[in-house]
Amino acid sequence: MTIWEVLGIEPTDDKEIIKNAYREQVSLHHPEDDPVGFKKVRSAYETALKLSDRSAEHAETADEVNRNGRFSQSTQMAQQQLLEIMSDSQRRFNKSVWLEWIEQIIVCPIDEQTHISQALINYILDNRWIPGELVALFWEQLDWDSLLNSEDTVQLGQFLLYWSKQSSLVGLDGLAELNDCQQRSFLGYVRPLMEAYTDRNLNALNYWGQQSTCFYIPNCLELKLFHIRIWNAIGYPRSLIVDLLVELLSIDSEKPYSVEALEILGEASLNIGYQEATFAIARMMLEQQHSARASDLLRRVAKKTQNLELSYIYAVLQHREQPLPEGFWQSEFPYVQQENLEQQRRLDWLKSCLVETENNSDIFRTRLDFLGQQGLVSDIVKGLWAVEFGSWAWLKEIGTLLIQHRQTSLEQDDALSYFAIELILNAINDVLADIPDTCVLEEKFDLYETDEFLSLPELSAEECSSLNEDQWVEFLIRHPLTPDSWLYKLAGEKIIRSDNFSKVSGRSGWCGSLYF
Repeated sequence: MTIWEVLGIEPTDDKEIIKNAYREQVSLHHPEDDPVGFKKVRSAYETALKLSDRSAEHAETADEVNRNGRFSQSTQMAQQQLLEIMSDSQRRFNKSVWLEWIEQIIVCPIDEQTHISQALINYILDNRWIPGELVALFWEQLDWDSLLNSEDTVQLGQFLLYWSKQSSLVGLDGLAELNDCQQRSFLGYVRPLMEAYTDRNLNALNYWGQQSTCFYIPNCLELKLFHIRIWNAIGYPRSLIVDLLVELLSIDSEKPYSVEALEILGEASLNIGYQEATFAIARMMLEQQHSARASDLLRRVAKKTQNLELSYIYAVLQHREQPLPEGFWQSEFPYVQQENLEQQRRLDWLKSCLVETENNSDIFRTRLDFLGQQGLVSDIVKGLWAVEFGSWAWLKEIGTLLIQHRQTSLEQDDALSYFAIELILNAINDVLADIPDTCVLEEKFDLYETDEFLSLPELSAEECSSLNEDQWVEFLIRHPLTPDSWLYKLAGEKIIRSDNFSKVSGRSGWCGSLYF
C-alpha cells in the first residue's frame, strides 16, 4: 500500500490537501484505539510532506523544462516516482520496484533517459547512506559505466563504481525488512566502517569501531562476521570476540558455514588464543572436506604452542593439497639443530616434503628405515610416509595403528594429535579406495613383505593385463621388492619401460633402478 492509499488521496504536492487527508485519517485511526494504524498514517503523512518539499525545490527547473517543451510527461512522472520510492522505506530497497521503474525509463528518448539518470545520480550524491547494492543495480541497468569514457565524468564514474562495491552486509532484502529509522541508522553506522575496512585504514576502523552511537543491528550472519573481522583488526576486548564466537558456533543451522566464514572465525579464534573454538572450526572444515584449510589453521595452532613436529606434519598435509612456494616454507621453518637424532631425522624428512634438499628424501627409503622410531609422533610420520610410498598392505596396518592412537588422543584430550591422525587416516583411506579392483591379483598383493611373495611364479598374461601401465608404475613404486620374474615379464610385454619412472618424482627414482 502506497502513502497515498494510506492517506486516501491521489498523489499531490499540495500541503493543504495532504494535511486535510491526515486529519481525516487520524480521526479514523486514533492512537489509543489503533496505534498500528495511526503509526502508518503518521509515517505516510511525513513522507508526503517531504515529497512536497522536494517537488518544490525542483519546481523552477521543471517549469523551465516544460516551457521549453523538452521533456515529456512520462519523464516528469518518472522523476516524481523516483522521489516517492526513495521516500518509502518499504519500497526503496525492493529490487523489483526499481526494475519496474527502469522499464518505464528505457522507453523514453535518449536525452530524457540521460536527464532522469542524472537526477538519480544527484539524489544518490545528496544521500550518502544509500547502500552499494542499490548503486550497483543502477550501475548495471542504466549503463553508468559509460561515465568512465568521458574526461568530464570519469571521476564521477570512478566514485560511483567504488560506491557500488561497498556492501551493506545485510543486502537489499535485509534492509527492506527494517523501518525508515532503522535503515538510516544502520547504514549510517556500517558505511564508514565498510569503507575503512576496504581501504585497510586501521585508524579509521579504530575510530568508527569504538564510537558510542545508537543504531539498530540486524540479526545477520554476514554482519556478525564483519564485526569479528573489525574487532580482530583493531584489537577489541577478547571477551566480546569470545562471546560472538560462542554464539556463532552454537547456532544449529541446516546450512553449513561457507569456507570463507570458517576462515574468518578461525583467524579470530587463533588470534585471541581460544583453542576450543579453533578446534571446533577445524572440525567444521574437515566435515566440509576443506582439508588444506584445516591443516593450515591447525599448523598455526601447533606453531603457537611450540609443537615443532606437529607444525611440520600439518605443513606437509597442507602442502599435499595446496602447494605453496618453497620460499614460504623456508621462512616458516628455519633450520634448528635438534638434540634428539631420531627427531632430527623425522624433521629432515618432513622438510624435504616441502622444499628441495640434498639426500633428505632418502632418509626413509623403505619402512625398515623406521626401525627405532617409536611413539605417537613417530607413528604419525610413518602414516604420512605410507600415504606417499607405503605398500598397500602396510597402509592397512599403519591405518589400524593410527585408529588406536586416535582413540587415545581423544581420551587424553590431545586435539592437535587427534586432528593430525584424522587427516592422515583420511588420506590413507583415499589411497586404499583407489586400489584397482582386480580379483586376479588381490591375493598375491596381500602377500607383500612375506617370503612367499618373493617366490611367486611369473605373471600370467591375464595378470599382466589386469592393471594398466600407470597402475603398474604406482604398484612398483609402493612395492619395490617385487619378484624379478614379474619385472622381466612386465618389461617383456612392454607394459612398463624405464621412461615410466622418469616421469615420477626423483624421490622414487631409486625403485626404478632395482631393475633397469
